[in-house]
Amino acid sequence: KRIIRRFLVSLDRSKNNYQKFPTVVGWWAINVRYYTNGQNQRTTPYVKLSKEINAKYKLAPLGTVLNPLTHDNVRALLASAFDKKQKNYFPMDPNAAYLVLTSQDVYVTDFCKGLCAYHTSATFNGTKLAYAFVGNPAKQCPQYCTYRYFDPTFSGVNGDLGADSVVDKIGHELSELVTNPFHGRNDKAGWVVAKSQIENADLCEWRYGPTNYEEGGKVWNVKGFNGTKFLVQMNFNVRKRECALQGDGTVQAGILPSP
Repeated sequence: KRIIRRFLVSLDRSKNNYQKFPTVVGWWAINVRYYTNGQNQRTTPYVKLSKEINAKYKLAPLGTVLNPLTHDNVRALLASAFDKKQKNYFPMDPNAAYLVLTSQDVYVTDFCKGLCAYHTSATFNGTKLAYAFVGNPAKQCPQYCTYRYFDPTFSGVNGDLGADSVVDKIGHELSELVTNPFHGRNDKAGWVVAKSQIENADLCEWRYGPTNYEEGGKVWNVKGFNGTKFLVQMNFNVRKRECALQGDGTVQAGILPSP
């Protein structure tokens, strides 16, 4: 939790403007160059961790290898967090991005068997919200959904291969969620490549750009809050039409024309 929390806090520009290049804030700035719809609404430059809930064993006996959580269960888990009857609950905010994160011993349908994470949307009590699921792959598929898929020698820079890899996938899904929150198929709904419908982060998945190596196979490419370090994939610079690690340039709307 500590590693993931520090990454999310590192996205908060108000707390991290003093960091030296390359930074998590600078990495997120790539997304700010996109419009999310046809009304010239830009992706927000401000990301803030507002609240978290620990739902330990809430869906037991679901989540085992023989009885994994379905995607409907994941949605139901998020829905339960909006229940005002409980002492600690989430407010429903259409401008928020919700994350459902599972520990390494929780099994989810298709996780490690075709996907490492995903983002989607659903309507909760009449309000349409965007959310993402990211699982911890350390136990179930370290060869598939961690950095080792890209390079078998890589190790988590913060000493936890699973959590460090979750950070990478959170970055991937958040980038797609904010630029294409409701899986739009045209420039009035979100950003995708016209012909393939591929989203921005998919164009640069498993590409990390300039990296820094430390003892023990620890690799990082961006700095965050209070000197923390992370390894996150590059994202698509829509102005330059290439993968980048830090943001710059102008805003580009809608769908990228097919080659």
